[in-house]
Amino acid sequence: MSTTVLRSVMDEAEYERERQRLTDLYGSVDAKSVEVIAKRDQAYAALYHSSGWTQERLAEKEGKSRIWIQYRLRFGRFITFSANVTPVTIAQNLTEGRFRSYWERTDKTEPNDNVRFREVVKLMEQDVRLHKPHASKTIGRSIMEQFADGEWHRLDTIIERIEGDEDDVTSVLKNMQDHGANKSIVETKPYGASKMYRIMRQEKMISSHELATKLSPLIKALLEEGRKTTARMSPPTVARLASQIQRLLDEWSE
Repeated sequence: MSTTVLRSVMDEAEYERERQRLTDLYGSVDAKSVEVIAKRDQAYAALYHSSGWTQERLAEKEGKSRIWIQYRLRFGRFITFSANVTPVTIAQNLTEGRFRSYWERTDKTEPNDNVRFREVVKLMEQDVRLHKPHASKTIGRSIMEQFADGEWHRLDTIIERIEGDEDDVTSVLKNMQDHGANKSIVETKPYGASKMYRIMRQEKMISSHELATKLSPLIKALLEEGRKTTARMSPPTVARLASQIQRLLDEWSE
């Protein structure tokens, strides 16, 4: 005799309370780290799954498409599966998009989600990038080295060239655009369903106060030497002052 396990369904008030808690906790995380975005994705996916609501009801409530909800519900089921069926530690940077990239590499003819979830776990274990919490620093440097040329570059070209994960790369580019990370200036424009990026290096700005404070004494000393007769002028002093000015110029150009 088989037993059917009935899942409880959240009422509207319970769902609203939990959703508000997540909103207060994460807010807008677009410009934050991949780890924070991943935690947000995991939390909302777990809510959608545990709500017991249908795709249609969730799509209407969230103002999203059914396919968008479908992706998050699957991710939520995977989180529950990982915790209860095959206990594994969910990586801190496992976003819904990254999970989906693993899912799409599993056997599409397999009707049992749990079988495919086990395949996802294996792929996760093999992916070194999933266990690099500070990958964004390397990605930022690679982007600047290869694409900070003032030209327009497609997002997929950047991802392919630096061999990065799409979620990591887009998060780093967003941080560069909003906060000038990696001393960058980033512009974007639509390109079909994706984007193009133009990346430039920030020019170092030197305040007029710093210029006056550091250069004025050296220039004054050089002018004093210049007013001396040839017999009294000190070439070593001129060389020393010129060397100090050159060091300042080198420092400001770094």
